[in-house]
Amino acid sequence: MSRPRGIRSYVLRGGRITPAQRRAIDHHLPNYELGACGTPLNLSQAFNREAPLVLDIGAGNGESTLAMATVRPDCNLLAVEVYPCGIGSLLQGIVAGGIENIRIVRQDVHTVLQALPAESIDLALLWFPDPWPKKRHHKRRLVNLRLLRLLSLRLRQGARTWIATDCESYAQAILDCLEQQSLLVNLCGPGGYAPRPLWRRPTRFERRALQAGQVIRELALARAL
Repeated sequence: MSRPRGIRSYVLRGGRITPAQRRAIDHHLPNYELGACGTPLNLSQAFNREAPLVLDIGAGNGESTLAMATVRPDCNLLAVEVYPCGIGSLLQGIVAGGIENIRIVRQDVHTVLQALPAESIDLALLWFPDPWPKKRHHKRRLVNLRLLRLLSLRLRQGARTWIATDCESYAQAILDCLEQQSLLVNLCGPGGYAPRPLWRRPTRFERRALQAGQVIRELALARAL
């Protein structure tokens, strides 16, 4: 079931932000932030080059984003994140590593997808979205039929989408959504899960989940040809 309009998958709270993260935002965000107000976004202008686009949905503290940018300097990475702590950490890593192929958008991902040109994404990543485990909160889950349909229209034909979650009910709900649409194909077959891709570096969150005995579910999807 798609989420009713106006219900977000995140709740912005004050949260703790370190002085270093705040300084990174104040001093460096203007150099890396990409607004999502215009439609369509001019990606070649934002990155100052033409290159395959990787969309990192919910970049968190940027751990996976930074790793991907380092091993794939040939790609442009668009990191979607709304929490200041995560944005600050990501900026710290960008500046420390001298990384040039990351841009940040502080917008709801639906707004970002609507601003991206059709068939512009070569790879979409969605690592461990908030599971909202209580049944009454399932309507807040980010990955649903609405998001998958919107995302599929922005993927190039054959482009991949990778999703990982440690919540079994969430993984099953995503599989159910896949059965209700035709533009995204499960590369492991109906109801199938993929092994962790070797290029994805496990995050601290994931390592804690594994130590707690949780099972990680991976989904490898492709835009239908």
